[in-house]
Amino acid sequence: MKALPLKENILRIISLFLFLNNGLAFCEEAQSSTPIGEDDYIWETISLIYNGGFEPIEDADSSVFLSKIWECSSDNTENRISLDKETYLSGKSALRVDGAGIVNVSTKDIPIPSGMVSITGSIFYRGDFPSKVFVKWLKGDETIDQKELRLIENKEAEWKRYMLSETSVPPGAVAIRFLLTTNFSSNGTVWWDEGNFTGVIEQQKRVDIFVNQVGYDLLYPKACILATNFKPEKIESYLLGESDREIKKLYPGEPGRIVGAHKSDWGKWFYRVNFSDYNEEGTYRIVVIIEGKKYYSAPFFIGKDLLWEKTIPIVLEGIRLHRCGTKIEGIHEPCHTDDAFEGNSLTGGWHDGETYSKTKSSLCLNLLAESCNICTWRLLKNNDLNTKMKEEIEWGAQYIVNRVKDDGKLVGNIVSRTGTDTKKPEEETDNQPATGDERPIQEFIDDEDTLISALGNLTYLLSKTNPENPYSGKTEILTQSMLSQGKKPPGLFSALVYLEEIKGTGNYISSAKLVVPENLLCVSEVIPRYDAFTYENKTYDLVQVLKNTLQSYAEQANQNPFRICPIKWTPEVDFFGVTINKGAGLKGNNIHLLQIAQLAGKAFRFIPEDMTKNLFFDHINWILGVNPYGICFIEGLGTKNLSGYAHPFVKHGVNPEKLVGVIPFGIRATSQNSDVPYLDISPSPNSDIGSTGISIETMALYINALAHFYRVRVHPETVIKPSQF
Repeated sequence: MKALPLKENILRIISLFLFLNNGLAFCEEAQSSTPIGEDDYIWETISLIYNGGFEPIEDADSSVFLSKIWECSSDNTENRISLDKETYLSGKSALRVDGAGIVNVSTKDIPIPSGMVSITGSIFYRGDFPSKVFVKWLKGDETIDQKELRLIENKEAEWKRYMLSETSVPPGAVAIRFLLTTNFSSNGTVWWDEGNFTGVIEQQKRVDIFVNQVGYDLLYPKACILATNFKPEKIESYLLGESDREIKKLYPGEPGRIVGAHKSDWGKWFYRVNFSDYNEEGTYRIVVIIEGKKYYSAPFFIGKDLLWEKTIPIVLEGIRLHRCGTKIEGIHEPCHTDDAFEGNSLTGGWHDGETYSKTKSSLCLNLLAESCNICTWRLLKNNDLNTKMKEEIEWGAQYIVNRVKDDGKLVGNIVSRTGTDTKKPEEETDNQPATGDERPIQEFIDDEDTLISALGNLTYLLSKTNPENPYSGKTEILTQSMLSQGKKPPGLFSALVYLEEIKGTGNYISSAKLVVPENLLCVSEVIPRYDAFTYENKTYDLVQVLKNTLQSYAEQANQNPFRICPIKWTPEVDFFGVTINKGAGLKGNNIHLLQIAQLAGKAFRFIPEDMTKNLFFDHINWILGVNPYGICFIEGLGTKNLSGYAHPFVKHGVNPEKLVGVIPFGIRATSQNSDVPYLDISPSPNSDIGSTGISIETMALYINALAHFYRVRVHPETVIKPSQF
């Protein structure tokens, strides 16, 4: 990556404390018998106040900037703080306080970085009213220590300085707060500027290697990430085989820093290590040698079609565990068997994950049915997986189909009651129909597009064995209803193309011509089928869109060592959506990364180039362990999973390890102001839902992304000789 300009480098140091405080714990340990000595530690000075010169970043709104860092408390609601661009000590502005009476202005709680041993600093003041400055040490809501800064006054100077000499961090403190207090004897104004407070951090040198803990496919890109909290002078690295035999010398790329929104630095040097040219099946690990010490990665496999064979069955099990309306062994008893609408059963489907609602069921069914259509040939090679996939699809189908009324209108989704404590799923109702405690139904319909798309995929899938399958009629009813209402969602187009392929009447394709979506990416699977009927050339248009979109994403991904796409690219890089989801709860980026992988998978059959392969595998690798926490996000696979999940099953006593195959939301931003990685790695059943929460969408999307990519036959089939039977 490019060297950072001086301003960005300073801001990188400023934001480092956020990174250090939030458990960005790298997982691999050094294998060395060398005792820890003085040379094994690094010391670093970091800033504790973001932009202590009271100047917004670039063109940021000043009030927004202030609200992120400072807050004003007073009995007088007319007291206020602002940035003054006319009266200031240095830079472009100062903090202005207008008020009467006692006015307290304080920073929001600043987390204390791990390893911080002391702080020091100062702030300048201008005004004629008695003022004081304090630093408070906090543990939760409790102030465990407090120190007043010493006033250094030069009577000839307009600006006075409050000084904090080097002060040790008291035991137990987890955050600090700087407090500026002024006692206005009358209405007046004071100014504060040049608030510079720094902390000294002592850290043990850290070296970590992040690999895909499931493995790497033969003939495809293979890369891992080396991360250090210091910049070594020399690095040696090798791919190790059996008995740690050195197989291949590896060459880490140039070190890079990762800087997200608000100039938030991830706090490490990251090196990309590529070994794509090695293609021998087996079990391996990677060793890195720095300053005479050896650091080892987790073991991993290299093999043919590895990710499909190793991960799809387990992730499918993660979806099965969310079935609603039946007993799940070791999880819960039969539940919600009284879900109904006007006497018609609405059982089946899946719990969303975060709740027992079923609002994600149509999306899940659509992704699974499309996956089955795409990879039928692969599934037929594995009878057990094929059977389980079909069973799961039929389980979701019974709920979705029963939501379609005879007149083509839809029944809303079943949802859990709001405002009540979460119970075991079998305790939400008495499971007896028509007893008055049935779960409510949403009045609005927000999944019509995915529902009609799911029915189209489902009808086509079952038509291979039964052209007059029981779902065909409901699909036709719904398509006609939507056409009569003038609706044109992409899912309707897909369903019409599939119906034409099944029925061959010509009527469905005529209707499909009227509802071709502008965004061809969302209907990429049926565009070639559509062209086969119409002799149009939409497939060419689709490929051009895919090329342009992939090129844009590849350019974004190539700017960071992990090669992942940020959620937002301009005007500043935003990895976790902090500039988009203002005021909303931050969630992990696994769904976003899987959407990129899904797009690359869709493109692979048209554009089987290195750009496509790299984009696909780099985003899947993050899910499987090549991420800043070294976590494999598929429970039950890899060498390190999350310790806990924010899931109603876990809240009611289910061991998190029983949630085999689930994929959480994943790594999110530390806060709205800091675009650095955060993941709750605690075993608490009340862990952070934004990172450890579960949605069946994530699992279904993972399966669909792999189905799109693995539909292409790359490896030749194994020829079985007669003597082998």
